[in-house]
Amino acid sequence: MHVLYGGIELDLFPYSNRTLPTIGEIRVLSVGRLVDKKGFVTLIKAFKRIYTQYPNARLHIIGAGEDEKRIKSTIAEYNLKDVVILRGAMDSKQVSDELKKAHIFCLASQTAKNGDIEGIPNALKEAMASGLPVVSTRHAGIPELIEHQRTGYLAPEKNEMELAKGIQFFIENPDIWNDYTERARKVIEEKFDVNKQIIEQQRLYSLINTMKTETATKKKTKAATKKKTKAETKTKKKSKTKTKTKTEKSKKKK
Repeated sequence: MHVLYGGIELDLFPYSNRTLPTIGEIRVLSVGRLVDKKGFVTLIKAFKRIYTQYPNARLHIIGAGEDEKRIKSTIAEYNLKDVVILRGAMDSKQVSDELKKAHIFCLASQTAKNGDIEGIPNALKEAMASGLPVVSTRHAGIPELIEHQRTGYLAPEKNEMELAKGIQFFIENPDIWNDYTERARKVIEEKFDVNKQIIEQQRLYSLINTMKTETATKKKTKAATKKKTKAETKTKKKSKTKTKTKTEKSKKKK
């Protein structure tokens, strides 16, 4: 079995080492459509815990969608108006620029109420490529991308307490950031580089076409052999019939 992952443009998301600021804002970034499966309400609830402990922490959310009103309501309910900032939709270049300004990336993906789930979110791939420590959930294909406490931190989905622990883990352990992010970048380069994926896709299509050609050739050869065998059998039968007829005629003459 061959697994072909969706790739990203690595040139657009260059790697850089990050450090935790000693003064000023600790910026946590999240990117995605404002829909249930992205888990922004859970993330905001988790971030309330982070803000209580680290009052210089801020959460920036990039994206737009149908859940915007609900998300704004949650921000107001938890008194996080100036702490959680909704930045709206952005294109890839703008997202790349925002990744450079962030310190930690978090995506709280979850199974939506209507059953909708993630695949492997590109936003996580882009953050890992850029050198950000990443926090996410054990949801859908995400564990195929992130190895817990090796290339990132994974919490159970819909669990604000565990998600907060993931963010706190990186805030309290800035000395491990480079080890995590360098391994994460390597994963993206090896498995999620769009240029490599295109080459691999072409190779697989070529392999499939070769297999189809070989199968078709085998079928033709088998059909031809079967036809030839049938013809030879028919000829043999005719030959036997003729021989039998000649023999009977010879007996009658005698």
